[in-house]
Parts: sequence; C-alpha cells; structure tokens
Amino acid sequence: MPDPLASIKPESLNAALKGFYTPPKPGGSVVSGTDLIALLETLPALSVGEHVDPILVQMQKHHRGTSFLPEDHALLAFVDDSIGQILHQTDLDFKLESFVRDLAPFIAATALRDGVKAITQEQPVYNVIDTLMRECIGWSEDLGILGDQFMEKIEVPVRLLIKGKSSVAECQAELGKFFGKEAPIFAKMEERLCASELDVLAGQKGKYFAAELLNQKMAGKGLPLFIIFMLQGSWYEFLQKVFVTYGLKSQEWSSISKLTEALIWCLQAQKDQEKHQALMASLPEQVKAFCAKLSFDTAPYESCMADVEAEFDLIREGNPSDPCDFELMEVDTSAVDGNREIDREVLKQIERFKEGQWFLYDDKQESSEKIARIKLILNWHDTERLLFTNHNRRKVLHMSYAELAGYISSETVSLLSPRAPAHEITHAHLLTVIKGIQQQKKIEVGVEEEVERKQVSQQFLTKRKEALKQALEAHREEARVKQERAMVLRQKAARKLEAATEAVKALNLDAWVKLPIMEGTLTPCRLVAIIPASDKYIFANRGGIKVAEYTGGQLSHMIVTENSEILDTGAEFQSVLASVVTGLREDKGKSYEELTGDTA
Repeated sequence: MPDPLASIKPESLNAALKGFYTPPKPGGSVVSGTDLIALLETLPALSVGEHVDPILVQMQKHHRGTSFLPEDHALLAFVDDSIGQILHQTDLDFKLESFVRDLAPFIAATALRDGVKAITQEQPVYNVIDTLMRECIGWSEDLGILGDQFMEKIEVPVRLLIKGKSSVAECQAELGKFFGKEAPIFAKMEERLCASELDVLAGQKGKYFAAELLNQKMAGKGLPLFIIFMLQGSWYEFLQKVFVTYGLKSQEWSSISKLTEALIWCLQAQKDQEKHQALMASLPEQVKAFCAKLSFDTAPYESCMADVEAEFDLIREGNPSDPCDFELMEVDTSAVDGNREIDREVLKQIERFKEGQWFLYDDKQESSEKIARIKLILNWHDTERLLFTNHNRRKVLHMSYAELAGYISSETVSLLSPRAPAHEITHAHLLTVIKGIQQQKKIEVGVEEEVERKQVSQQFLTKRKEALKQALEAHREEARVKQERAMVLRQKAARKLEAATEAVKALNLDAWVKLPIMEGTLTPCRLVAIIPASDKYIFANRGGIKVAEYTGGQLSHMIVTENSEILDTGAEFQSVLASVVTGLREDKGKSYEELTGDTA
C-alpha cells in the first residue's frame, strides 16, 4: 500500500505542523540548524521530578533565553506529541517512561537533519524505544531486589547513551545482549509455573466431572456400604486420573463413564435376568481390558474390583448385601464457572488473548498498592482458565474467564502490550495532524468574505492554543498521579524487605529454613551456626553436612523473592514474627495478593 506521506512536499508538511502547533514568534536569541541539534544532544537525563518534561520544556530549563524558528518549534512540538502518543499505548512505570522521553531529543535531531518524514520510518532510536517498551513493560517499583537488579542492567546502557558516552547502536546491542540472556531464563521459569499449575487446574476440573458423574449415576440407587466407599474413594480417584490424562472429550472418558454406569446398574435388582447375569460376568474383564490401554498405573484401581466381584457372587446366590443411605459428593462448581454469563463479544476477546501479553490490574476503588502488572502465561480454553505471573516469574495468579470478564467490564484489568511499533505511531499521528489542517483549510475556503475567513482562522488558532495548554496540564496531572503511585509501590517494597530482615534477625540455632540448594526446588535446611562478626548464617542438611552460607541481607532478599521460606525459628514463634512469616509465604488460595505482596 503506497505511503500517503510520499506525495506531500516537505514545505507542505512544515506548514501543516506550524498550523497545528501554533508556534510563537521567535525572540532575540534564535537557535537553529546544527546549533539546535547540538543543544538537543547535550540535554541531561531527566530527573525524578522532571521525568515527563517534553523537549520544549527541557530546552527552556537548560538553555534559558533561546528561541526557535517557527518551523523548528512546531517540529519539536510534534516530536513531543508523538512521544506522548507512543507512551499512551500502554502504562509504563514512571522510570521507564523517563527513559523513553530521554530519547526524544535523538528523534528530534533526526527530524531536523532529515525532515519530519524521516521519523515516520524505522530508525535505530525507535528500536531502542520498542525494545524498552516490549521487554520492560512488566517492571514496577514494588518488585524488590530482583526488580532493582533488572533495572540496573537497563539503566546503565540507556544513561550512557543519553550522556553521549555511547551510540544508539551500542545501546541497542547491550540491551539485546542482556534481554537475550534473560529471555530463556524467564521462559524456563514460566514453563515451570505452567507445569505445576496445569496439574492444579486439571485436577480441579477432574474432581468436578468425576463427582458429577458419580452423583448422577448413584442418585436414588440402593448400594452396599463398602461399594459406596469404593465408588466415592478409589473409583472416584480413577475417574479423576482418566480425566486429567485424556480430557473430557476423549474416548477414554466416554468409556469409563459407560463402565461406571454399567457397574452401578449391575448392583441393582433387574427384571432382565439374562442381561443382568451376562453383564456381571463380562464387566470385570471389560474393566481390565480398559485399564490395559491406559498410559498410567491402574493396579490400585483394578484391585477395587475385587469387592465388586464379591458382591456379584452374592447377587447370583440371591443374597445381595443390604443397601445403605449415603450422601452425594460435594461438587465445587468454581472449577467450571466458565463463560455461561459472559457477553459473547467479551468472551471472544478473552479467547483471543495470547500468552505473553501484559495486563494492568488497577482497581480504582483500592489503594495504589493494589496495582499490579501481570503477564498471561496460559489461556486454557478447555478449562476456561487463565494463568498470570509477574515480572519476577515466581508467583502465579489463577483467573477464570468469568472473573476476567468482570474485571474488563469494570475497567479493573486492561491490556498493556503496545499495539504498534513507535515509528508507525508517529506516522499515524502525522497523518492525523495533516488531516486536521486540511479540514480547517476546507472550512476557510468555504468562507467567501476575507474578513470572516480571517476570523475563522483566528478562532482555529485560539482553540488550538487552548487545546495545547490543556493537553500540557492534563499531561502534568497524569504524570503527578503516576509518580505518586510509583513512590507508594517503592515504599511497599521497602516494608516487605524490612519485615523479612526482622524475620531473619529472629532466627535462632536449629531454625529450619527452606533454601534453593537445588535448582527449581526449595530444600529444608537447619541453621547450625550464626557468626555475628561476619554476618554469616551457616546451614546444614538433614544429614548434618554444610550446604549453604548466606549473609543476613542475602537471606532477607531471598525471603522477599520467594527463594527462601522460614519453617521454624528454632524457638517458639512469637506472635509478631509469626505474622511476618505468614505474610511473606505464598498464598495457596491463588488470590490477587500473590502478585502484589499485599496480605492485608
């Protein structure tokens, strides 16, 4: 498809930008050309208080008294606006947003050298911006030591670029090298999370369908006590195993459902004696033949058929066991709450969500501490379940389709992943600017009287100036809110570390702590020595062999990042310490607090 900008002359683009951004008349000290580019390239990195300042504001702060040609002023305003459009695709943490704005002068310098069309095409600096937004979108101020270590690796090459100590290509290479190293590590961690949680999800649904099947077939039937125990015990477990292994729509599930129905039918008095006798004779062999085709060990389940065969013998003798009253099994319907009450369009939207996409959880009725960035690592259509993790990839959040639909409708959960590369956003924004000016020109051309035409033009300029002023005020307010939110999250991380530090200080000899002795698992270890002079905590395994040595700070960070867990302090738990440890342990309920660290 041809580029609509290709046929527009540079002078027409400059005129459109001037008309849209209404630049002021230049003052006494006008900077342009290579001098302006040099000033742009010497702008310092944004501070915490300035992290959202656009280029025009930065230039006035650091190069007071300078003014620009109208076309240059309009061009800088367009670059500022385009950066805003790029950032509005998502909701980056304020520190990452400042990185992106720190790169705006590089884009402006390219536009001044090569024209505005150049920055609507792929540029090396756009690669850096896209990389930061794609790879760091899940980072936030509350991620603790692991988050700090990650950000440090990002900040170094970006700051070197901004200070002019490295090139754009060198910065991109360093970032690519770091993310290339991190990607397989994160992928492996997500794979482990999925593997462990898949069993949980499948098991929940297996319990539901196994219980539903038994309740349906057993309801209103007369059954001996030991048969009831068998069906709601070993056979119930057998049904779950088949479901988890093969699934609801499998031939195996269909077969075991029919076998369950036949088994219960045989245990009832029947009018058709010939059919009854024939099925009792063949059913045990049918069960054995079915078990022989399965991929897991069925010996524990086959053995329970001995009780059934014994009852069959009693039925043949005309002396069946007395039936007993029994309760149907409890059924947890939360495992299949599914999409029954979900709007069809919302359901389609959820089904289209892909693994790897990031979302923002932000309930406006909750405090800023409740905000979390979560990544979808599993969208399991069969179970209507989703799994999310955070940037540290150490916790997982379960969510049903129905729950997510509710969050979407209330705007509590929104998609974070950017929709398009940075240069495409800039290209689209330039077309919007041109279209706005073209529409205004049509309005002016349609006015016959010159005086009225000037009035219409002046009204447009006045409205544009007011719109730009309001946009800047709204931008600053949004930045203020985001910065306050970031500070709240940073304070939360500090409180978590403080609590973990207090827990470590409370450790005594013979305390038991889970440690990452082997990759992928935590091993209970006993604290055998504390050396205050060197701040060392020495641990041994159950056999008394030394297996680990950590400083107090290392242990604190490991507790916060879920790489360690205190099992016993070596003395009676004091109430305060118990609450601290409980608050840092993983919430088995898989609630939202898993990802925020909030246990209030």
